[in-house]
Amino acid sequence: MNTASVVQTFYRRAHMYDWDYAEYTGDIPFNVQLACELAGAGEMLEFACGTGRLTFPIARAGIEITGVDITPAMLAVARQKFDLEPTEVAWRMCFLEGDMRNFDAGKGQYQYVLIPFTSFLHLTTLKDQQAALANAYAHLKPGGHFLADIFMPNVAHLASSVGTNWVKQEKAVQQGDRLLVRWTTTRYDQSTQLLTGNWYYQVYETTGENRLVESYWVPMELRVIFPAEWELLLEQAGFAIVERWGGFNREPFGPGAARMLFLCRK
Repeated sequence: MNTASVVQTFYRRAHMYDWDYAEYTGDIPFNVQLACELAGAGEMLEFACGTGRLTFPIARAGIEITGVDITPAMLAVARQKFDLEPTEVAWRMCFLEGDMRNFDAGKGQYQYVLIPFTSFLHLTTLKDQQAALANAYAHLKPGGHFLADIFMPNVAHLASSVGTNWVKQEKAVQQGDRLLVRWTTTRYDQSTQLLTGNWYYQVYETTGENRLVESYWVPMELRVIFPAEWELLLEQAGFAIVERWGGFNREPFGPGAARMLFLCRK
């Protein structure tokens, strides 16, 4: 399958996404504060906005934001949530369907462009990565800023995923009287830097005896990027790297970093 098909398949059960990531909140204060600093009275653009997990907190903080996503199912959930927002928040937001590699959301219009939560790694070819970075660059005003949040590769973890990997339970999230359990398999190909696998979900009703009410699986495919490679990609796109952070507390990038948060300027 091509990139668009893989992404749309991975996120096809968009109504489950916010439940799956209900406990992942550590990046929200970081992204809201950075948006306030960089967008200010201007506008910002978020590629791969999904269900608006970050879009809504940023808009509530007073920033005008356009969210773009390739997956109609994710945007449908975002628009359902949009309808519940107060008018003074809703007017700051816009959701559009599009591909970060080529979608025109108003080039040269934005003070800040964000690609959050490892979404950039869904682009599994160098050509696609270069296209997305060029498009992000084109959407910025002169002097505007860009950030893509991607994880720092853990070499030991990747090495353990070379070859066959057993299914392992990764997380369980309770929501009311239902429990969502996620199991995963991963496999890393050193020659292509592709991390592939399957994510298996089970939903249990927990009133009385646990009763399985739903199960499904989705394919996962990411292309791992290493630090020097990421710097080169950004510089080739025309960006100047102005900050290198290793986590959401803005700790300096270095050994032990969990994320590659390289803030860039056009």
